[in-house]
Amino acid sequence: MSMLVCVVLLPIAAGTVIGLILAHRSHGDDVAFDRTVGDQLDELPDLIAAARKSVMVTTDFEPRFFNVEETQSAFRKALKNGVRIRILTDGKVPEWYAGQKQLEIKTVGHVGAHVAVIDSRHVRLEKTHDHCRFGHTKGDVGLVFQGFPKLATKHAEAFETAWTAKR
Repeated sequence: MSMLVCVVLLPIAAGTVIGLILAHRSHGDDVAFDRTVGDQLDELPDLIAAARKSVMVTTDFEPRFFNVEETQSAFRKALKNGVRIRILTDGKVPEWYAGQKQLEIKTVGHVGAHVAVIDSRHVRLEKTHDHCRFGHTKGDVGLVFQGFPKLATKHAEAFETAWTAKR
């Protein structure tokens, strides 16, 4: 078994790491791997705060992320800068977000995968998980892609479709 791991998995892992390094060096792109909700605080609030045009989020309003001052501060800064923020949720909207009149929030039965798209340039994707349970299950992973406009545009289009769908 260990020989199989060395022969098959190590080259795949090494190739992935080298590919990510080359993508970063040649295109200035960045990919961050999140394994806990706490890791989100390293990338996502900064991207939201720096947004210039739009922030689109599908979420269950995980309290360990959305109820943190750093996250709320990022949303405040984006709103102050005139950024259009739309949130599609299947969770209970926390009081702070419900009180922000500039936020556009729609509640639906089920949002599916949790995604954040910032300025159609950056995107954060989460592995599908139970409601407010990200980071509690082995294998939970989120990816933050900074500077990937094609990927972000694809997810922005999917968000638009969900946002405009009749409920």
